[in-house]
Amino acid sequence: MPLTRVRQRATVTAPRLSVAGLSDPATVTSIEGLSSRLAELNDLFNRTNDRRGVFTAIYAPCVRRLVKEIRAGNVKDPATAERVVLALGKGYLEGLHRNGQGAPGGTGSTWDSFSGLVKKPSVSDARLLASSINAHWSADLPRALATARAPANFGGDLQKIGGFLVDEVEHGLATPSGPNGRSVAKIFESQPALAGLRRVFGLDTTIRAGMATLMTEAMVSGRGLPALGGANQLKWSVREGLIGLL
Repeated sequence: MPLTRVRQRATVTAPRLSVAGLSDPATVTSIEGLSSRLAELNDLFNRTNDRRGVFTAIYAPCVRRLVKEIRAGNVKDPATAERVVLALGKGYLEGLHRNGQGAPGGTGSTWDSFSGLVKKPSVSDARLLASSINAHWSADLPRALATARAPANFGGDLQKIGGFLVDEVEHGLATPSGPNGRSVAKIFESQPALAGLRRVFGLDTTIRAGMATLMTEAMVSGRGLPALGGANQLKWSVREGLIGLL
């Protein structure tokens, strides 16, 4: 009786994605790579019901939009814009990576504060979202401007970038994706202050005013500074205290 050789099919196991692996800033070297990485993180947070995704639900599509606008030549200084967007994204990834590995952050680290809040079930999604935005704009943006060596005349492009972000946030709130995207949309509807501002002034005006203030502060404090300045650190702390009211 002839022997029959059974050929076994090799099983290929897909690498297991983890927050620590995906958030490693050393593996992101372009704005396209940053956009893809944020999309992967957002998908992971949605699949695992991780509330850190209330930030990536907004941030991932915003970076995708910025890549599109920069590559289309819709900013005057695309080289600086690319450096700023990449440095800004790496600021977020660094904070996420440090906490994803369970490593302690520095004193007063904004992303460590956010990660601590995520672990508390009693903390509202609104507070998480506000804390993450505060960390990114009050701390990461000034550092990104310094790292990218943004010139003094970059303010116009920075405001234009703010306009792209506002448009993308408005679109995301109208068509939320995934559980974390729906949570963000619900925040804007359920928070009395946000809902009131949206009804009276419109979301576009409300967000643009806030964005203009934050970007002006970042441009002033970030230019030429190797790290977060004392004045901006104080503003972050004050805002973080106010966020505690949510």
